[in-house]
Amino acid sequence: MNTEAMNRNLATFVSSPSEAMTAILRGQGWMHPELGVGHDFVKHSAREAKKQGKNLLETALDDSDFAELHDGLTDMKTRILNGDAGQYLGSAKERLKNNVFYAQNVCKFVPSWCAK
Repeated sequence: MNTEAMNRNLATFVSSPSEAMTAILRGQGWMHPELGVGHDFVKHSAREAKKQGKNLLETALDDSDFAELHDGLTDMKTRILNGDAGQYLGSAKERLKNNVFYAQNVCKFVPSWCAK
């Protein structure tokens, strides 16, 4: 497991959690009155954020419809949208360790003729 690579990949998530925002909006069944489904709203907000030099959430909160939804989100969802990758990824690191451990143990029992 390359934790440096993981941290580099997560740095993007912290500044622009677009995938997480899309998943949360989809889970809420939210539709923007002008832009439609959450995915389209997130794409629009990401473009605007880039133009304005702001982060994604800050730009999305400029939209009153999204801000209203945001006010009603759970603490965990709000933390995810603020870039708390640990909340979004959950136990991914622990599951990775368990999967590697499992694979290593399975390989111990593979017949030698099968390993070739």
